Amino acid sequence: MVKIMSSARGKISTRSVNTVLCIALLLLSACAAPVSKYKSATKDEIDAEIRLQKEMVYQAFHNEGNILDNITFQILKANAEFCTENALAYGFTFWNIDTISKSDKYREIVENLYQLDHVFQINQVYTNTEDQTAQIKAGDKIIAINGVDVSSKSVKTKDIYKALSKTGSSHPAKLLLLRDNTEIETKTTPYNVCNYPLRYDYHDRIINAFANGRHIIMTRGFYQFAKSEEELAMAIAHEVGHNIMRHPGKDDENAALGNIANTILFNALKMTDFYLPSFVYEGIIEQSYMVNSVAFEREADYIGIYFAERAGYDTTNSIALWRRMSVEVDAEGIEKRSTHPAKAERFVYLQKTLEEIAEKRRKALPLIPEIDWDNTSEKDIHFKRPKSDTTIKDNEPHYGLNCGAACM
Repeated sequence: MVKIMSSARGKISTRSVNTVLCIALLLLSACAAPVSKYKSATKDEIDAEIRLQKEMVYQAFHNEGNILDNITFQILKANAEFCTENALAYGFTFWNIDTISKSDKYREIVENLYQLDHVFQINQVYTNTEDQTAQIKAGDKIIAINGVDVSSKSVKTKDIYKALSKTGSSHPAKLLLLRDNTEIETKTTPYNVCNYPLRYDYHDRIINAFANGRHIIMTRGFYQFAKSEEELAMAIAHEVGHNIMRHPGKDDENAALGNIANTILFNALKMTDFYLPSFVYEGIIEQSYMVNSVAFEREADYIGIYFAERAGYDTTNSIALWRRMSVEVDAEGIEKRSTHPAKAERFVYLQKTLEEIAEKRRKALPLIPEIDWDNTSEKDIHFKRPKSDTTIKDNEPHYGLNCGAACM
């Protein structure tokens, strides 16, 4: 029985409340219902389908991460001679169950799906590395490196890096692998690469990719919007262009100048009765940060097309991505600039870069972007002129994506 009290006007009777509830239940029972005789499903059957779909989801994440990782490796390796920020990278990635966070909802799925345990195993072998990875296959267990046992539960990712780095860049590392209960001994030497590893944000469905000066970040939204590896390569190389031309740092420096201008303006106005609202100062900061934003994007496009082509990706058809972006995402951006060039002008400039590259190929000239060295120096950017010796010191850091898609 339910008793409901009104305010100062007295009590509502229990009978009235029960009558209302009965009417409500009768109305609900009269709601339209399905009449087909579909078969029922057991909890076990539903649980099995839940697991299958979770496996499918993680496999998709993992495969996408590996594809992006491989494309990034090709670009960073092919253009290492231009980067002042370099590192060493082997032609494979590795992981174990400990590279998956204990709080990750897919950890148990991954453990069973890929037969992961505490022994590190090869995740993927990059393409175009056959000279160093011919005997290495995905799934191989890493038992020892340079005679050091790395198969115990206590071995961490940093220990694998340490064991690999002992031979440096000029001497091969000796690997003892286990495949189908058979031990395999092989040697592999690292590659010199630009040190701008990629991070894949597979949770984000927004179409976006960006650079922060140290990394390249791509969302799943962009991955799914791209129609080919060539389009992905164009986007990744574009972000490498931002980093190598030091655009994130230059943006911060420009914003700092805006702060200085604000301080001078504020102190000057303090001596008068003139007042500026806060949004004016905020606008100065925003404009100083974005003053060369469109130009930086155009420069990254230019550098990026060169870098993708040098890595073996034919971007002739990839620039159509910007036409598709206008049709499917943002028609207003065809003519309108924001922080980026308008899509129409962007397409035309990319087309001209492809023509420049084609002309160099016809003349058998090296595919090197044209840099105005009269008005810049290697101190202002992370781009260096090609030299005959581009090796790096043995104690420089290893490329930070050797855990591959497990780093997602």
